[in-house]
Order: sequence, then C-alpha cells, then structure tokens
Amino acid sequence: MLYFSRLKMILIWLAVAATVVLAAPNLFPASTLAQLPNWVPKRQMTLGLDLQGGSHILLQMNQNDLIKDRLETSRDEIRTLLRDANPKINYTGLSGSGRTVQVRITDPSQIDAAKKVLKPLTDPVAAGLFTGGSVQEMTLDDSEPGLLKFTVTDAGIKY
Repeated sequence: MLYFSRLKMILIWLAVAATVVLAAPNLFPASTLAQLPNWVPKRQMTLGLDLQGGSHILLQMNQNDLIKDRLETSRDEIRTLLRDANPKINYTGLSGSGRTVQVRITDPSQIDAAKKVLKPLTDPVAAGLFTGGSVQEMTLDDSEPGLLKFTVTDAGIKY
C-alpha cells in the first residue's frame, strides 16, 4: 500500500486548498466578486474561445478553384487510364479549359476502347450515405470524331 508521511499529506492538501481559493473567482460573476471581502482574490482568468462559448468558423470555397482542381484530377485520371489500358490507347491533345477536359484519340479503331476505359469518369457516384441518390460528376461529348470531351456538371461541382 502507498504510504505518505503526515507532512506530505498536509502539503498536498494545502496545495489543493490554495488552488481552489485561487480558481474560485472564475466561478462567480464580477458583481458577486465585488461584494466579497478584500482578502478574497478577485482576478478572474481570461478564458479561451472554446471555454467562452465556442467559436464560429466560416469556410468558404472558391468555385473556380474547385473546378480547376477537378479538371486537373480528371486530366490525370484520363492520362493514367489511357496509358494503363491493355493494349495502350494512343492519344494526343490532352488539355483542360473552363469546365471541359478534352483528349483526341489518334487511332479511330481505338475510340470505342477508349470510351470503355474512360467510362468510370462518367459513371454516377453515390451522393451521400443518407440521401440514397447519385450524382453524375462528368458528362462525355463525342460528337466530333476522335475527340472526347469530358465536362464537369453543376451537380458534380456541388457534390
């Protein structure tokens, strides 16, 4: 069993009592402290924001930065998917501007294979655990032969 001498016990309890006396002013409003005798400490400790009732943080997102980041990510994904395809799909002109990333497939016989490989970019993604819906982040426009244009949707930006 742990044993403390009588002197140590007295010193410990004196330290506890002094701490309680010095911390007590923080428990009372300033009007109550003004009515107490002069020998009672009246200085209150300034509390941090978290103890004063919290703080409010405002997060702002720049939509243009979000679109730019999404386009860079999409461009990198397209590059990786086309490079890792088996057989490799040859392309040129991979670029992004505005809300669109475009890539030109050099071999017309590989266009269908490229669409198949890049399909995950246009597949809907789950919008959230509780909403149960899905969001299509990007759309594919292949109206020009050999040119695939991926456009970020409004829903994809908000997602």
